[in-house]
Amino acid sequence: MNTPRNLRNVWIELDCEGYSEPVARGPRRKDGQSTICVKVRKNGESVWKYTVQFYPDLDNNVLLAYFWDKETGTCFRKDTIPL
Repeated sequence: MNTPRNLRNVWIELDCEGYSEPVARGPRRKDGQSTICVKVRKNGESVWKYTVQFYPDLDNNVLLAYFWDKETGTCFRKDTIPL
């Protein structure tokens, strides 16, 4: 995968079995704020299971990552990533 020309704070690459090319995207916003939604199949239906949110701090020195369980509404992990 090639590095993007305008790399933001967050860059997502997704490899799916059966596809020749991975999907790679970054946010359009310069501050790098992004949200990822993960869905799973449950009882034959698509269910929104997890949300991952990325926010830069006010000084743009660290990126805050929050991992949410959509069913329970709880944040089960929080990371601080130095930039």
